Amino acid sequence: MISEMMEFAEGQTILQKAFSLQEAIEEIPEDEKLTKEDLEPIHYFADGMYLRSLFIPEGVAVVGEMHKYSHFTILAEGTSTIVSQDGEFKAVAPFVFTSTPHAKRCVYADTDCTWITVHLNLDNCTDTEEVANRHIITDKKELLEILK
Repeated sequence: MISEMMEFAEGQTILQKAFSLQEAIEEIPEDEKLTKEDLEPIHYFADGMYLRSLFIPEGVAVVGEMHKYSHFTILAEGTSTIVSQDGEFKAVAPFVFTSTPHAKRCVYADTDCTWITVHLNLDNCTDTEEVANRHIITDKKELLEILK
């Protein structure tokens, strides 16, 4: 399903297709897509760690953030199809993998899913925006440097 969603970006690299899909999702009229609140992550903190849990309903496609560092990613429940620079595969819970830095993943929830990411948080910061910004590439200049 996710591969079919990306066919409109024929001739592009997987990374370019991921960004094109993300842009296409962002252009869906507000009354036809899930709201940010529908896909609001739950944040957890433990000594030196930050966990982020996201429930994705069946039939929904999301494009993940590009992370600066490797981290654990866990499919705690459900089945998803994933497309990234590493290829396409189906993940069935329970499923754990190490997410590589700078990967951009497109995820299609074949069933209701719960995804969890586990990140280092050595200073035990509990400001979710600050912690996320430490791990996610948000600056286009930084992204262009990586993509060279």
